[in-house]
Amino acid sequence: MATSRFFASRACGSSPRRPRSAVTRACAPTLEALEKFLQTRAAKLEPGLVRRANGLPYCHIFYTPTVPGFRASAEDEPITGVFGALDPARFVAGRAAVGDGLSILGQVLEQAPGPVRVTLTINRNYDPRHWPAAVKRHFGRMPHQVETRPSRAEGTQPWAQDYVKAGWAGDEQKLLVPHRLFEGRANDGEAYKPLLDGLEEGRLMRSKLSWEGGDLQFIRDPSDPARLILFHGSAARSYWGKDLDDAEYAYVLRTEFGADASIDLSGLSAHVDYVVALLPLDRTVLLTKPIRGDADLARAASAMLQQAWGERAPQSLQRLSSSLASWKPRAESNRIREMLERTRQEFSQLEDDIDDALAADLDAYTRRYCPGSEDCFEGAGRAAMFERDPALLKRALDGVSAMLARAELTPKLLGVIEAQLRREPWPRELLLDRKAREIQALGFRVVRTPRIAGENAGAWPGVAYVNALAWGRRIFLPTLGLGQYEQTLFDELAAQLPSYELVPTPARDALLRNGGVHCVFGLVRAKPQ
Repeated sequence: MATSRFFASRACGSSPRRPRSAVTRACAPTLEALEKFLQTRAAKLEPGLVRRANGLPYCHIFYTPTVPGFRASAEDEPITGVFGALDPARFVAGRAAVGDGLSILGQVLEQAPGPVRVTLTINRNYDPRHWPAAVKRHFGRMPHQVETRPSRAEGTQPWAQDYVKAGWAGDEQKLLVPHRLFEGRANDGEAYKPLLDGLEEGRLMRSKLSWEGGDLQFIRDPSDPARLILFHGSAARSYWGKDLDDAEYAYVLRTEFGADASIDLSGLSAHVDYVVALLPLDRTVLLTKPIRGDADLARAASAMLQQAWGERAPQSLQRLSSSLASWKPRAESNRIREMLERTRQEFSQLEDDIDDALAADLDAYTRRYCPGSEDCFEGAGRAAMFERDPALLKRALDGVSAMLARAELTPKLLGVIEAQLRREPWPRELLLDRKAREIQALGFRVVRTPRIAGENAGAWPGVAYVNALAWGRRIFLPTLGLGQYEQTLFDELAAQLPSYELVPTPARDALLRNGGVHCVFGLVRAKPQ
C-alpha cells in the first residue's frame, strides 16, 4: 500500500495545526487491498471514485474527517444559538445603517419564537468597556442570552454563516470553523486568520479544510430522514480542490460534514445560499430564478436611485426614468441603452461628499484635537473621538455611510435596469432548470424564487431572495428597498408557501455587499431526535 502526496503545499497547508496532506490519494495493486486500507482508517470506498494513478491501477481519494463521527446539523433541527459579527462603528458609536448585519440580527431576534444563546464577535476599535451598554441598547428588550467575544481581526467579517458550521458527534455538540476563510481572495485569508484563531476553544474546533459555510447547506432526505443531504457549490476548490474531479470534491465535503448524499450547485453563484433556501417542514426547496425583461423592476430601480440622490441626481436619470415609464420589455430598447450609458457617464462625473455643516464641524474638531494628523478619524483617533464628542462622530459616520451607499447603489441599480433589456436567457438559467429537476427527483417540492441580477455590475451577485432565514414557520426575506415592487414579489411567493409567514427584512447594506439575511447568521441547532 502506498499513499502519495496529491496537492501543492499551499493547498494542503503547512500550518502545524493541519497535516500537510489533509487530502491525499491512496493507491494499491488490487481493489481488495485498497478497500482494506481504507477500512482500517475508517474511510469509505466508493467504487465510482477508483482511478488509475501513480503507476498503480487502483487509487481512491483519501480523507478522514476532522471530528470522527461528525454530522452537520440539518435545517430540520430547531435553532438554539446564533453567532453574529458586528461592525463596532454601528454597534458602539451608533452609526445609522439601512439593513446591515446588526439591524438584520435585531429584526430577526426580536421575532424569534423563543430565547436563544447569541454570541457576537466584535473587534476592539472601541474600548470593550462600552460593549455592555451597546448590548443593552440593541438587545436589551429581548429574552436572549447575549455574550460578546473580542475578535482579533482588524476588520469585521460580517457573514457568520461562513465561519461556523454546527453539528454533533454522538452526544457532543461541535462547532467547526474553517482552517482558512476566503483564502481564495487576495489577502483575505491572512486578514481573517486572527478571527478564526480566537474562536478555537470549547465546542469550537478548527477544521483541517478551508471552506465557506454559505456554500454548504444541509437537509434530511425526505424519503429517509436518517440520511443527510448536502447542497454545495465550489467555493472551497480555491483552497484544496483544484486537482479533484467533481465527484472526488463532493466526497471530501461529505466525509468532513457527515453527509450521505450531495447536490452539486457549482457554477451558479459564489455560495449556494444565493441559489437555494431549504424549508424542511414541508419538504420544499426555494430555488432562485433570475428576473429579466421586467419593466416594473426597471422603473422601481430608477425610482430608488432617484430617491437616493435627490436633487443632486443628474438630469439624465430623470430622462431615463421618464422613458422607462412608457417602455415595454419587447419594445425597441436601443434608445434606453443609449440613455443608460449617458446616465453612467454623468454619474461618473458627479462629485459626492458630506454636507457643508458637517465638514465645517469636522474641520473645527481637527484643529482643536489633532492638527496636522492624518489619523484623526481612523483607528485610535476615531476611538478618541467617541470619547470626546460621540454626537459628532455619529454624524460623521452617518454622512460617510450614506455617501458609500449611494456609490454602491448607482452602478448596481443601473445594471439592474440594463438587465431588464435582455431578451435571451442567461446560460445559468438553463443549468438552474436542470437542477430543479434533479432536486425534485429526490422528493422535494421546488418553488422558483425571484432573483434580481444586474449587467455590468462587477462581481455583485444581485438580490437573491432565497438568501433568507427560515426559523420555524417564519421566513425572513431580505429586501433591497424597492417598495411596492418587492411587496408584489412577496405576495406571489406567499401564495406558494401557505404554511409559512413571510417577513420582509430590510437588508440593503448587506445585499449591496454580497450578503443577505442568511449570510448574517451562524446557526447552532438542537440534537437530532
